This record gives sequence, structure tokens and C-alpha cells, in this order.
Amino acid sequence: MVTLTDSGGLDPKEIPVNAGDRVIVIGAGNVAMDAARTALRVGAGAVTVVYRRTEKESTALKSEFEECR
Repeated sequence: MVTLTDSGGLDPKEIPVNAGDRVIVIGAGNVAMDAARTALRVGAGAVTVVYRRTEKESTALKSEFEECR
């Protein structure tokens, strides 16, 4: 989504995150980590990742999890 916007293929108004928004991402897999990081890149004010298990049980790659943190 961000790449499409940067290349002009998508109108920035179509991104569902506005500057300063508070975003909640449910899950702790690689897609959730990517969503959290992308939300910050497009201007979210705060991102919270919610997961029902422990950090050790996260299915995200360790590198993805650490970069997100």
C-alpha cells in the first residue's frame, strides 16, 4: 500500500490511517508486525499490538518482532 502510494498508483486518501491516529493491530505474526510498522510509517501517532499469548509464542520471525518493538 505504501509503495503504491509513493509511486502514484494509489491516492493517499485511500490509506485508512491518518496522521496522529491510534492504531490497534490484533495478532503477532509477520503480517501483524508489518501492519504495525507500516501504520507508523504513514503517520499513526501510536500503534498497539494485541496478542492473546506470550511474546515467546508469537509466530513472527524474531527479527520482525524486534524491528517492530
